[in-house]
Amino acid sequence: SLILCFHWLAIPILWGLWLKIKKKEVPSEFDCCGEDKDESNSSKNDKYASTIASATSHARNTLTGLPQDCQRSILEFLTETALIKFQHTCKELDQEGDEERSQRYKQLSPEAKGLKLLNYSKNGQYRAVCLLLKNQADVNFQNQYSRTALIFASIYGHEAVVRLLLDNHAYPNLQDQQGNTALIFASLTGHEAVIRLLLDNHAEPNLQEQQGCTALMYASKNGHE
Repeated sequence: SLILCFHWLAIPILWGLWLKIKKKEVPSEFDCCGEDKDESNSSKNDKYASTIASATSHARNTLTGLPQDCQRSILEFLTETALIKFQHTCKELDQEGDEERSQRYKQLSPEAKGLKLLNYSKNGQYRAVCLLLKNQADVNFQNQYSRTALIFASIYGHEAVVRLLLDNHAYPNLQDQQGNTALIFASLTGHEAVIRLLLDNHAEPNLQEQQGCTALMYASKNGHE
């Protein structure tokens, strides 16, 4: 009887659960439409888990009145199945979104690509940076203050983005208008992993900014061992 109960209830509940999940907004790591926005770097997995938990709660309410063992078996099956389908759908939507964004990036001017690259590097938005680089964004583009994508990624400690930029031939020793380099900023903010990456890619540790300070001086001054 338990098996019969499961088969009769699983299909309609799973369908309702899936419809509920599909109505959820698919989380996006970045927005390429209109003006750039500061995006939080909250994990997609957390958003997936929250959505699944909400849908599971809805299913649990539907199953009220059934034996506990029956409820548990059905909920375990539904949760696992819904999570797999939901993540698969999100992956497909992300891929479609990447293709659309890539087409938009191709139409941007070099300056627009460069400014987006700076913004996305600042926010640690790896996939957006990758797409821009694939669409010929200048990895060493400098803004009005002569700051580069590598400088911004280093300031905020985005190790993966720093590595991506370096792998695409970002020059580590470019200086902004005050003479600061990516290494100086990383040393100032204490991002050890970024500092190691920069040094491994020929960042010059003895370059001085306008006040005559080096990366080592800033690290020492701020107590970054």
